[in-house]
Amino acid sequence: MVRSYSMLLLAALWIPAASLAQQSVQQNGPGAEGLPRARRSEHAEVYHGVRVPDPYRWMEEMGSAETVEWTRAQDAYMRGFVAGPERDRIRAGIARAASTYVYSAPVREGGRYFFTRFRATGPNRQVTLLTRSSEDPEPRIVIDAEAMVAADGSAPVRAVPAPDGRTLVYGVVRDGSEWETLRIRDIDSGRELPERLTGIHRVSVLSWARAGEPGFFYTRYPLPAAGAELTTQVQGGGGRIFFHRVGTEQSADRPVFQSPEHAEWFLTPRVTDDGRYLVITSNRGAGRTARIYYQDLTRAGSPVVPLIPEGDAEYTFLGNSGPVFWFLTTQGAPLGRVIAVDIRRPARRHWTDLIPEAEEAFDTWNPPIAVGGRLLVPYRREGRFVAKVFDTAGRLQYEVPFPRVGSIWSGYVGRMQDSAAFYTMSGLVDPGTVYRLDMRTGRSTVFLRSETSYNPDDYVTEQVFYTSRDGTRVPMFLVYRKGFVRDGRAPGWMYGYGALNWAAAPWFQPHLVQWLDQGGIWAEPGTRGGGEYGEAWHEAGSRHRKQNGIDDYIAAAEWLVANRYTSTDRLVAHTSSAGGPLVAAAVVQRPDLFGASILEYPALDVLRYDQFTGGRRWLGEYGTTTDPEDFKALIAYSPHHNLREGTCYPAVLATPGEKDQTAVPMHAYKFVAGLQHAQGCNRPVLLRVSWGAGHTSGATLDDSIDNWADQLAFTLRVLPR
Repeated sequence: MVRSYSMLLLAALWIPAASLAQQSVQQNGPGAEGLPRARRSEHAEVYHGVRVPDPYRWMEEMGSAETVEWTRAQDAYMRGFVAGPERDRIRAGIARAASTYVYSAPVREGGRYFFTRFRATGPNRQVTLLTRSSEDPEPRIVIDAEAMVAADGSAPVRAVPAPDGRTLVYGVVRDGSEWETLRIRDIDSGRELPERLTGIHRVSVLSWARAGEPGFFYTRYPLPAAGAELTTQVQGGGGRIFFHRVGTEQSADRPVFQSPEHAEWFLTPRVTDDGRYLVITSNRGAGRTARIYYQDLTRAGSPVVPLIPEGDAEYTFLGNSGPVFWFLTTQGAPLGRVIAVDIRRPARRHWTDLIPEAEEAFDTWNPPIAVGGRLLVPYRREGRFVAKVFDTAGRLQYEVPFPRVGSIWSGYVGRMQDSAAFYTMSGLVDPGTVYRLDMRTGRSTVFLRSETSYNPDDYVTEQVFYTSRDGTRVPMFLVYRKGFVRDGRAPGWMYGYGALNWAAAPWFQPHLVQWLDQGGIWAEPGTRGGGEYGEAWHEAGSRHRKQNGIDDYIAAAEWLVANRYTSTDRLVAHTSSAGGPLVAAAVVQRPDLFGASILEYPALDVLRYDQFTGGRRWLGEYGTTTDPEDFKALIAYSPHHNLREGTCYPAVLATPGEKDQTAVPMHAYKFVAGLQHAQGCNRPVLLRVSWGAGHTSGATLDDSIDNWADQLAFTLRVLPR
């Protein structure tokens, strides 16, 4: 009944598509009445002797009256453009698919399991924390996100239980901010402790002490001035690690460590599972290099000691056996290796190669963990998830068989003393299943499963390979409904990211259930810049080599069209966040390949990104205009600076969050204004602002569903049937 209803609904939606697309070209072009043109100034910047016009620099004052007036008018026009009964029916279908909860892998503390849930398309940083014990399989709510948001607008975004399972520290934000306030609660009584900790940024990490006085280590950063949240840079060099003793004011917190590095280095504290050591990692943003320090917590007043201070490669702490620390590193091994470092003999000549570099690359977004007395090591094999389990001497025990193809977002969870690890695997139409991996047998069993109003098994996920411009073989995932026909008439939705070493894989997007049900196909190429084949693949598509990833995305579009999965006028180029430069550049360079493009909370102005909030974390990914070679590469592909007046570009919809402190909304504002000015035909270029939202699809669940509905309704208006 559910699937029949869905097919009937979506058939109705697509019947008038051709006439609506013609209507939009004739009546709703970018120069239509009611859609304001942005003022162009004479502002320009000189970089290494090159004068670069920046006519919309005034939009960087995102709260100014002129910027607000323009964005409000743009947003109102866009919402009117997609309004109507078709859009309402789309929204109803999305709300139905989005009614499910997504669950995280649990952590076990004090004999209890703790895990979070959130609505699939809602603001995914608003998490409800649940707990359950082995004696009581029914979970109970500890922190209710929906109730808190309804009561006073505060949203819990992280929750970390203490080792005894009786105390909880959790972070709360307002208005989609990247800045949190930490609160502490007694789990059994629900009593809130009076202290409130501020200066906690989204990149801040906290780790409970596992022995001694009750408290936790955390990273604190200088707070921006009120009203400057979208412009103030988050300086890693300004971060400090403190210890907070439960029951005391933040002013009494004990300083532990301050980064000696520059602004782009960020600190991460972690207490070892045995409670003996504090391990401090100083990461250079997205640069994939790190310095390691440690402190012996068993000796009062012991100093923080440099262990690996060179910062010459990536070092990820996995765990320890007493004074022997295990690290994943790319030092001398681009695909990664696991080493053992004895802190009593820390010189490099004493390092032990525990797990040597393999043919597959380590999965850097889901790092290895020490759990159950063994090492669980994730890899990527042709872009797909693989995991191997080794003993602590580095001997392979077995390879983990995964139940399906998909994404593991929250990594693998477990401690050295646990008998099992947990992970959550999801797919494009599958909200996810939490699995318990028995570390002794290697068998995965279901711990918790999300429910859907449709059958995820009615959809096919496959992997194909294609050849890029320079002959490089690139993997790509395709998802479609069973019975899909390759006749070139299907609408295509192609996501691109290609940044920060993230390996592309399908993840749950409930609004795209409708896209597939209406006969569409979803594609996700694993372009260079991602992590499909390790650090070399990442470096081949970052900084001076960013054009390689753009070429990979263009070649994926050409392959889909040549193999009759879709056609150029039906293909949607889609991206979000740090994927903005890749996809927008592809659209600007090859406007003939796409019928439309949707840019969600994108980063786009690659000459100015590092001047705002946490943009400096991306210096290793994109480079900076202060370096002449970086500038030469950036200006060559920057979407914002390569628009050509009079060119017929695809229909474009940009959907920034008004209060996004990751990819601040000026990126979308400036790009839309520039593209509206350059557009040489009547294909619409529109802006939809998620009011009150941060780096996500909406400030509330309803806002998120509205956003997705507007995106699909937009494609309905601009793509031919």
